[in-house]
Amino acid sequence: FVCDETYIIGVMKSLVYLGSLIGYLAFSHYTDNYGRKFGLYLTGGSICIGSLMVVYATNAFWVSIGLLFVGMGRSITRITVMIINEVFDDSTRQKCSVILEAF
Repeated sequence: FVCDETYIIGVMKSLVYLGSLIGYLAFSHYTDNYGRKFGLYLTGGSICIGSLMVVYATNAFWVSIGLLFVGMGRSITRITVMIINEVFDDSTRQKCSVILEAF
């Protein structure tokens, strides 16, 4: 449905990065004020909502909105690294870091 309008694909890819920028600004505020655990819930929820929107989207508009939400949730990786460093011992920390980088 986007064969004639190839610019839509580029716009969709850009929305992930725009969402990431919004997520870093918004979720860092909530993480600082309400704690890292709350920030993890927000970013994880954003990724879940965005992923469901992309899966069940009926047109390019809803795919774009879903990708924006997924991009907003990308800030979860920074928070996850901090939690891994604080909670786990050395051997478990290395395994978790490898898993985090793999996915």
